Amino acid sequence: MPASLDDISIEWLGNVLGRPVQRIAVTPMPLGYGILSELARVDADGESLVVKLASRDPVTFYTSVGMTWYQREVALYRDLAHRIACRVPVCRASVVDDDQRFALVLDDLSPSCRPIDQIAGVTDAESFAVIDALAALHGSIHVADLPSWVPLANDPTLAIIGPFCQNIWPAFAANSDWPSEAIAVAEAFVAHLPAVLNVWAHCGPSVLTHGDVRGDNLLMHVATGEAVLLDWQQPAKQPAGWDLAHFALTTLATNDRRRLEPVLLDRYTRARPEVGSDQLWHEYRLAALMLVYKPVANINLDPGTDRGRAMMQSMSDRMAAAIIDLNLADLLAGLLS
Repeated sequence: MPASLDDISIEWLGNVLGRPVQRIAVTPMPLGYGILSELARVDADGESLVVKLASRDPVTFYTSVGMTWYQREVALYRDLAHRIACRVPVCRASVVDDDQRFALVLDDLSPSCRPIDQIAGVTDAESFAVIDALAALHGSIHVADLPSWVPLANDPTLAIIGPFCQNIWPAFAANSDWPSEAIAVAEAFVAHLPAVLNVWAHCGPSVLTHGDVRGDNLLMHVATGEAVLLDWQQPAKQPAGWDLAHFALTTLATNDRRRLEPVLLDRYTRARPEVGSDQLWHEYRLAALMLVYKPVANINLDPGTDRGRAMMQSMSDRMAAAIIDLNLADLLAGLLS
């Protein structure tokens, strides 16, 4: 198993691909994109592939292993990718060793796809394509047919975010530039996170969620206009509102999110009419509340570069605005009363 991108060899790549490889050229992707992992494009005898490895940053690595992010991505490509109705990368090889270091070899989609700019925001057309992809994903596999490694939203492995955020809260509060109203909601949420997590896990029917739908984990297929979902480290069984809120609150510029929220939720319910609009709105707001943990937890991760820091800052700023816009103070007070 390569410990870093520098360790990718002809012999290793040939072994995992199951074919001889004569020549490789490894080009690391810029830091700041793969926050939890290292990524490189690898030219193997003229064929372009993407290799993804575990982060070498100790905090990022052990956080990812503790949350089973690496293990779940390997399993997703092994067990489920071929059954998912939206576009996902083709995985050529996936391996994980006893130390939970992993490697994925994926088709390089850059010739047929273009990236989404998470920091600048997305166009309306891109937003519509993402919602269509999420509706297809959520309708792909009945939750009862998912393997046991796909965790519930309140699985004990995932529930460690409660004590983790409580421990790190003082550092976040001391360094945050959030408005006082947003800070007050976040502080109360972190103090009661386990209870909110249990409410969230049972607030509606569970589906297979991607878990981390944001611009850096999306591509747009140039020929078809479809969204391609990347970075499958956080799949779970939870209500569909998670993926919609995650996308809207992390990737849409705040004014675009305010304008498009009802349009996007309506588009989703038209694609999946079994999910009523009132139910989806309830899930969406609860998911927004649960997502408060992300900017708190993210201060513990190394963003890698100025670009990574800018991306994490944009997510934090958008989350703070959503706390106020969606009146999450009243939602949380109602849950705790």
